[in-house]
Amino acid sequence: MILGSSDIKLALGNEEVQKAFLGTTPVYKSSLFDAEVQYLQGTTATWIDTGIRDLLLDSENWNLYIITDIGKGITVASSSIKGHGYYDSKALFCGFSYQQARHIKINTTNKRYSTSGLVEVNITCINGKLNATVNGSSIWANQTMASFTLPAFFLFAAANDSGTKNPNSVLTTLRLQKCRFSVKGTNYFDYTAVRAGNVGYFYDDVSQQLIAPQAGAFTLGPDIT
Repeated sequence: MILGSSDIKLALGNEEVQKAFLGTTPVYKSSLFDAEVQYLQGTTATWIDTGIRDLLLDSENWNLYIITDIGKGITVASSSIKGHGYYDSKALFCGFSYQQARHIKINTTNKRYSTSGLVEVNITCINGKLNATVNGSSIWANQTMASFTLPAFFLFAAANDSGTKNPNSVLTTLRLQKCRFSVKGTNYFDYTAVRAGNVGYFYDDVSQQLIAPQAGAFTLGPDIT
C-alpha cells in the first residue's frame, strides 16, 4: 500500500486521533480542542482548583513539571507574586519575584534563578531528597526535603486556607503552557494549554477532559504549529 498526503483518522472512544503522514513524526489531535497554544495567561479573576488535597509530600516521592513564562505581573508589597500552589508557609510554588528573577519555593525554602521567556521547571523529591532543574540546569541538588503537607493545589491563585481559596489570595497573571504533578509515579493531573474556538482551557491527559477556570477566562497565547 502506498500512502499519499491523505490523513488516516481512528476513533478511540471519545477521542478522535488524527495521524498525518506529512513527515516522520505523527501529529495527534484531540476532538475536544482545536489547537495547543504557547500559553494560557491568567488574569486577576482566573484560577483553577486541581482537586489536590492533603498530600504528605515529605513521605512520598513526587514530581512537579511545568513550562511557564513570567506574564505581566501584579504588585503586592512591592513584589510581583506568581503562585502555582501555596498554603501559608507550606508551599509548592514556582514563578518569579522582584527584579524579574524567578524563584522556586518548597515549603519554607526558596531558590531564585534568572531566565527569560518560556522555561521548563522540573522538581523531584525522592527519598526525602529534593532536586530541581530549570531548562535542564540544576538549581537544587540532593537537598534534604523539609516535612510538609500540601492541603490543596491551586493554579493562578497564590494562597489557600485549609483547602479553600483564601478570599485575599493573590490571583496571578502567570503564563503557563504545561503543568504535571505526580506522586509515587502516578499522575494526579497533566495539563496542556489549548484552545477550543477562541476559549482557553487546559486539557488534562489524566481525566481526558478540558479544564476551565473557576472564574473568569484565560488570555490565549498563539497557536503551536
